[in-house]
Amino acid sequence: MNLLSDSSILRELKLQTEVHHRTLETEADIWPSLSGRTAYRDLIVRMFGIYAELESRLRTVQDLPSFLPDLQDRWKTQILRRDLATLDVFSYSVAACSDSVALGNVASAFGCLYVLEGSTLGGQMISRQVHAKLGLTPENGCAFFSSYGPRVGQMWKVFGERLESFSSSHPACREQIVQAALATFDYFTRLLARNKIGVTTGCV
Repeated sequence: MNLLSDSSILRELKLQTEVHHRTLETEADIWPSLSGRTAYRDLIVRMFGIYAELESRLRTVQDLPSFLPDLQDRWKTQILRRDLATLDVFSYSVAACSDSVALGNVASAFGCLYVLEGSTLGGQMISRQVHAKLGLTPENGCAFFSSYGPRVGQMWKVFGERLESFSSSHPACREQIVQAALATFDYFTRLLARNKIGVTTGCV
């Protein structure tokens, strides 16, 4: 049974981002990238570019850790670095993106993190495919998609509670949260679209 109320920001985000989420799933080059190690390696490089850019911006948002105390446990850039090293990728760069997501306050940061944290749920399915097709595990190249492992459900639950709490105490910020989530979905779509195969930085 869905216990979310009609005023839930999670419910609103799911509804408002549905089309953008579906566009990302349709246009992103994720599933074809699981067909071989070279394509998978390129995907991880592109993911590193995206996360390094977004997380560098999130780290500058004042007061965010006050509303999300376990924020340090949610960074993915270092996990991606480990996957890249395991995959023998040691040379890559991240260009600053002028069209990245604007993250100037806690509300926009939560909107961005809604997409990043939500992706850990889908990552579980991807990690199973990576293991089945490429034989990779969290220990040898698939740590990013495995994210929190058996804790993924609990981590999402805690994030949702923190987001709901922030939204309830800052109702005027709801639109900012939604707009940042939409912008983050669009950012992922631009950088992961099929015509971006082979891109080796976070920007194109």
